[in-house]
Amino acid sequence: MTIDIEEPISRVDLSSAFEDIARQRRSVYFYLDQDVPGHLLERALQLAVLAPSHHHTRPWRFTVFHGSARAELAAAYEKAAVRIGWHPGRARCRAFDAPAMVVIGCVPDVSHPRVRPLEEEFATAAATQNLMLALTSMQLSCALSSSPLQLSDEVEQAAGIEGGRVVGVLQIGYRDPERELFKRPQPGTAGVVRWR
Repeated sequence: MTIDIEEPISRVDLSSAFEDIARQRRSVYFYLDQDVPGHLLERALQLAVLAPSHHHTRPWRFTVFHGSARAELAAAYEKAAVRIGWHPGRARCRAFDAPAMVVIGCVPDVSHPRVRPLEEEFATAAATQNLMLALTSMQLSCALSSSPLQLSDEVEQAAGIEGGRVVGVLQIGYRDPERELFKRPQPGTAGVVRWR
């Protein structure tokens, strides 16, 4: 499936729609035991890859562990936990925290003479934010993790990321309304924005 980026934008108030999506996006850690439809994941990933990248290198990589395929991720978590001295059983369970888990990688285009690895990571971060906002617009919830467990060689191998590295794992699902959201500070620009 591809998205026609040249198709005309509808006449809805884009600013208001974006503000609603940005404000609704929250990190969610408790999900219903309900499958995430594959077509929604595919649509969100198609929107993720609309992110900008220097020299059109597209360094992002997304590996989806959905449903029973999460067992592969669980095995990688378990191996990583044994190596770094974490509890392997608890680590294994982390792969089942949500109905879908997406390993996000960054593979810099080292063949391009003007590409800088830091720019490739920025592009991957932009694609990740696109993905999270797209999921939010579809009434799906997510949370990004980047512990030593997720950023391990074992997860990199399970996800098939060659020539780069894992930058995080995104858990995706429908939020469990019985579980309270973690409180977050009121976002604001005070102290983080300067005008000259």
